[in-house]
Amino acid sequence: MATYRKLGRETAHRNLMFRSLSTNLLKYGRIETTVTRAKETRKFAERMITLGKRGDLHARRQALSFITEESVVKDLFDNIAPKYAERNGGYTRIMKVGPRRGDAAELGDGTISINGCGPTSLSMVYTGLTGDTSKSPLVFADYVNKNDFYVNEVGCKWSLMYDGAKAFNLKATALALNKETVLSELKKGHPIICSMGKGDFTFGGHFIVLTSATQNGKIKLNDPNSPWRSLILWDYEQIENQINGLWSYSI
Repeated sequence: MATYRKLGRETAHRNLMFRSLSTNLLKYGRIETTVTRAKETRKFAERMITLGKRGDLHARRQALSFITEESVVKDLFDNIAPKYAERNGGYTRIMKVGPRRGDAAELGDGTISINGCGPTSLSMVYTGLTGDTSKSPLVFADYVNKNDFYVNEVGCKWSLMYDGAKAFNLKATALALNKETVLSELKKGHPIICSMGKGDFTFGGHFIVLTSATQNGKIKLNDPNSPWRSLILWDYEQIENQINGLWSYSI
């Protein structure tokens, strides 16, 4: 049987804390907490997903005894768990986002990894342009899985960045890899999704969002896998040779 850290709390309080954190992770697709708590929550959340994959009545009752919202259990068994049918574990990931103010405890962003960088990038673009926060990465991930935009062992198809965007009423334009074009689009307020190759952002393939440009041409970006890389201002020349494809967006 797995063992769990006490984390400075009595057993009853600790169990309630992990039930709440696990429920929120399954409900919203991500939580922000300390790295230590994120690691412990991951064990419980992954066990719940395993129960969802079993799908029988006893597994559902076990999940209901731990997850604090019945609607989350239903979503777990009906929608979340089936997406992991071919995967044995490794359903979540933890990204470090820096120290917490006050006590400097290290924070982690625990995320259900089904989101992926493609759906997360589109969600960022959609929310930034429309101000509508209802289209979370999980919404886009569900769209990807239902519409055959995902290739096993490869990732999201490039067509997601155009056809998928249109499905959410975003105007997508494929761009030439050109500094003046990129900076011009960013200064117009048009975010750009880039498919990245090996380099600073990935060893394989990855999507990031270029969000804006400063007056002196530095580029601000959001990397779904790295909050700290998202804090850096980048020169176009630093990322140019890593970009395989790019699309700008407007409404």
